[in-house]
Amino acid sequence: MADHEFKPPRRLAYERLADAARGGPTN
Repeated sequence: MADHEFKPPRRLAYERLADAARGGPTN
């Protein structure tokens, strides 16, 4: 169950990092 709850936040952080590295932060 921990994996399921740890997947959403981790995936979001990974996508945010990729966006920042691309040069287009959504924040």
